[in-house]
Amino acid sequence: MLTDDVRKEIAAKIYHCFQERAPMLLLTKTYPDIEIGDAYHIQNYVVSTFKQAGSRVKGYKIGLTSKAVQQLVGSTEPNFSPLLDHMFTAEKSELARSNWLTPVVESELAFVIKDRLTGPGINVADIIRGTDFVLPAIEIADFRVARAPGMDVRDITADMAAA
Repeated sequence: MLTDDVRKEIAAKIYHCFQERAPMLLLTKTYPDIEIGDAYHIQNYVVSTFKQAGSRVKGYKIGLTSKAVQQLVGSTEPNFSPLLDHMFTAEKSELARSNWLTPVVESELAFVIKDRLTGPGINVADIIRGTDFVLPAIEIADFRVARAPGMDVRDITADMAAA
């Protein structure tokens, strides 16, 4: 487990990577004691920094949803991250390749929620009742923590689930 000061230091580096579009080395190589809990704390610090700069949370991303990808990165469950307003683009918008480091395009389903879901104990029926509608979406995932052999769920999660 990392100290809170180290988590904040890593979050500042990830935020810098967002701003400069520059990759950083795998966290799991640089900080071998990092745990999944650390990764979520780091993610929260990155989000806080964006919010201090004027961004707001607009939604959430669930990643690592297939068993094959989970196995590839050493996880047994999906991960998640907030999505910030500047991460959304209107349909038919032109996007510059220079906005990303190593983009991966994925087709997704976007759930537009009408009622806030609070847990614990949320089940499928609660999600169906709380969903306004579902629509197709395209995600351009990107990685500030450079993709490299050995990358695992801790690297991806700290990096806002590659949002």
